[in-house]
Amino acid sequence: MDRKVSVVILNYNGKDFLKVLLPSLYAQTYLPDEVILVDNASSDSSVEWVKREFPGVKVIVNPTNLFFSRGMNIGIRESRGKYILCLNNDLRLSEKFLEEMLQHMNVSPGIGMACGRIYDWEGKRLDACGQTISLWGTPRDRGRGRRKGGRFSKVTEVFSPGGIAVLYRREMLEEIKEEGGYFDEKLRIFYEDLDLAWRARKKGWKCIFVPSALAFHYRGGTTIREKRKGPMFMHLSPYLKEQIILNRYRTWKKNATLKEFLVRLPFFLAYDVFLWTVHFLSSPSQAKKTFWRALRNA
Repeated sequence: MDRKVSVVILNYNGKDFLKVLLPSLYAQTYLPDEVILVDNASSDSSVEWVKREFPGVKVIVNPTNLFFSRGMNIGIRESRGKYILCLNNDLRLSEKFLEEMLQHMNVSPGIGMACGRIYDWEGKRLDACGQTISLWGTPRDRGRGRRKGGRFSKVTEVFSPGGIAVLYRREMLEEIKEEGGYFDEKLRIFYEDLDLAWRARKKGWKCIFVPSALAFHYRGGTTIREKRKGPMFMHLSPYLKEQIILNRYRTWKKNATLKEFLVRLPFFLAYDVFLWTVHFLSSPSQAKKTFWRALRNA
């Protein structure tokens, strides 16, 4: 018989974060039936620490960094739960996080995804309350930067749960699975969560925001390793900048209608100017390669 809830955690050099996340996971009022850690070739002794301190966690070690999509797909395929809670490593969960998510997910069989109210690491401001799509054609975290309360205190349907801490219904994941897996492995990292939600919505599945499910997120803990001012894009490596640029095009080409694209076209192009300018100024040689790759995939 399938287990009810599986947890899949993707890790890359996140031992310090796991020291916070795993205790919060095992302190849940509703304990998961299995916990799977997929490690993307960490070099900080994450794997050894988890095996020693949490022997009940099933650890899968990838020989190289397979990034988000492929790494998470490996964990999902290994899991047996009716529901799969996919987690970044740079998190801590409130004790009722999973209980609240399950309670609201079970309201309707048409709900395929659920996300909670996520604060910044200090708990002072909102980090994400689900996602919408901005005029620029990017995933926009609802409520990011705002203080507590307001319209982010009610259960509501949202476009996408984002990719920080999401509860998925296995039935939905199996229905929308592609040749490249549940998450599109061609996207590797960035936009893969939006793509998955977009595909699910086109199949009629819903996503809900559960404000009573609280979590705390150290944004950029894996990709840029420290907090910096300004748009995150400016602080990413040249390769990750390329992933954002190309995956934005791929996601829209794959999922959007012509009308959806034309409504945003002026804003889409304006944001392109920002992305390409930063990319060329920070890494001209990589930006040239990105440009030709974009043309080949157009």
